[in-house]
Amino acid sequence: MKSHKGQLVCEHLENISLDALEKHQDIIREYVKGRHGIYALYRNGHLYLCRACF
Repeated sequence: MKSHKGQLVCEHLENISLDALEKHQDIIREYVKGRHGIYALYRNGHLYLCRACF
């Protein structure tokens, strides 16, 4: 995997539907597993879940 040292944001997802998150939650969980970061979910422009993993 390519190193992203020094970058504030190295990857992101935008405009993912709730249905897609629910349908593919196992894939998403496996992908973010062990990765440091802040994960935030928004609904109708409002933050409803935020988790920091270090």
